[in-house]
Amino acid sequence: MTIAPAPQPRDLDAEQLRDIERFEIAIDQYLKGEISEDVFRVMRLNNGIYGQRQGGTNQMVRIKLPAGNLMRTIWLVPP
Repeated sequence: MTIAPAPQPRDLDAEQLRDIERFEIAIDQYLKGEISEDVFRVMRLNNGIYGQRQGGTNQMVRIKLPAGNLMRTIWLVPP
């Protein structure tokens, strides 16, 4: 029995790019006071951005990984 190879890095598809653009617009609208905190909270939570309950300004970001794998070659910071 062989193990399937890990998924290769790939570019973002059109749907992912639209999601990012939509979230950036919501951030801008929230910072300008054009949408309420309640409306922005729904958008934020649906995009995996969670506030930490211990207070402060820290945020936790949920990241979806294909098959739960992360290759060292695509890390944004050195190990």
